[in-house]
Amino acid sequence: MEPQDVTATILHLLGIGHEATFPDATGRPMAATLGTPIAPLLGLAPATAERVPSTGNLALVPPFSYDLLLNTRFEDKVPLLEIGPAGRAKGWRGTPVVASDSTTSAFGVQILRGGEPQKTENQFAALGFGFHAGGSAITVANGSKAILTQELRNPRAGRFDVTVRVAAGGDVRAFRELLAFHFTASLVLFGYRELTKNLLSGVRDFAKVRLDLDFDDRLNEYREVTLSQRLRSQEDGANEIEMGVGLALILEKTSPGDLVLAPEERAWLCVDDVAIEFTARPRNDDVRV
Repeated sequence: MEPQDVTATILHLLGIGHEATFPDATGRPMAATLGTPIAPLLGLAPATAERVPSTGNLALVPPFSYDLLLNTRFEDKVPLLEIGPAGRAKGWRGTPVVASDSTTSAFGVQILRGGEPQKTENQFAALGFGFHAGGSAITVANGSKAILTQELRNPRAGRFDVTVRVAAGGDVRAFRELLAFHFTASLVLFGYRELTKNLLSGVRDFAKVRLDLDFDDRLNEYREVTLSQRLRSQEDGANEIEMGVGLALILEKTSPGDLVLAPEERAWLCVDDVAIEFTARPRNDDVRV
């Protein structure tokens, strides 16, 4: 009995068939398995006379998609997870995540509603402070970061063209005099350094674009930010995709010293409509293995 025969048996029982194929990232058909079903294991009748209802949780199995990112318009009703080691749950993560039911001012990341009348949907990600006025003043130290990130699903060698729409949010004066003056924002395409895929454990920056935070005192007027980068697999020992690839928006306090913010100060960078267009590296059909 070989491992491929076990997978062929499973595919047979699922009704897929052991001769099934699927396209790889370049469209080339790949065999689902190279084995054949193990006939003695299949039997001639059901294993039990009575059927047993499934106890699985379909919510843990999202609909199949070729998309590199999930929830790119921030409309799905899923929580924003705190950045940490990768687990079963996929999608957007942030740090520090500000709870949606918070009643005090804080610096961090949150999913907010409203702000762009021409959109059918009305949720977006926000990086900044003062999402909920109240409580006491907060202090943001030099080097503090609010981060919104997601791991790319099944990245391949090739070119990645990223588009993100951003806007100013909150209060006009607070955005201009506090956020735009004391903070720097950037869009980063990076590689993880270890298999837990924890951004806080260190990353390899592949491409980085600094965002212009001068919005001419106009709130909720979105503009596009773009980033492009070619990533390699094992070419010349690059190994740029082997540990995983991620995308992040980072708002960092870069002015000297601490910044003390009154609880009524409200300013954030709105993030929406994240898109990645992938172009696979040219395929060499002359290669023989």
